[in-house]
Amino acid sequence: MKIITLEEHFHDEKIFNANLAFQPPLTETEKEQAESFKLATEKLSMKMPELFDIEKYRLPFMDKNKITMQVLSMTSPISDFVP
Repeated sequence: MKIITLEEHFHDEKIFNANLAFQPPLTETEKEQAESFKLATEKLSMKMPELFDIEKYRLPFMDKNKITMQVLSMTSPISDFVP
């Protein structure tokens, strides 16, 4: 039997930072929100490292639980701005 999981979240800080280049100009409020999101990401990476390191955490988890495939969803809202 194949097991496929949907809407599994992950976060990549390099992609998050690269996507900032595609973002429209930010208002002061949006800049504050972006900075807040970065700080929250740093804290989250300590508590949930599996969101950040697919090879170290997610692949062994998949093997252990006999998951054949995962459909991933990036947690970064900034990826919406990439053309």
